[in-house]
This record gives sequence, structure tokens and C-alpha cells, in this order.
Amino acid sequence: MRTILMEVDTEECTLTTLDGEKYNVNPSEITVCCTWTPTTEIEIVTVGGKKACKNLSSGQIIRLI
Repeated sequence: MRTILMEVDTEECTLTTLDGEKYNVNPSEITVCCTWTPTTEIEIVTVGGKKACKNLSSGQIIRLI
């Protein structure tokens, strides 16, 4: 599912999308997505049976929990 990033909360380790969905980020990977800016296009994907978030402009992938 493609969507737009609205906010990264480094204290709560969450991503919030423009449509209001919140995703919990693996705490060890929050430093990767904290550099992503609002309005970045992201895609929620399944990798090896687990959810992940892919930054479509940089190709970076982080695990969601």
C-alpha cells in the first residue's frame, strides 16, 4: 500500500501517514526513518512474512512491529 509520510515520532517509535494510520517501527531502525521528511512517499510491504516500510525515493526499508 502506497501512502504519504506525515510524521516520525522518535520517542514513541512510530510513523504516521497522511491518512492517519500509525505504524510501530522497530526501535533499532528508528534512526533510519527519522531522516525521512514529511510528504515522503512510502509503501507498506510484506517481507519474509513480516511488515516493513519502504521509502520510495531512497529505497530504504525498515521493519515494522
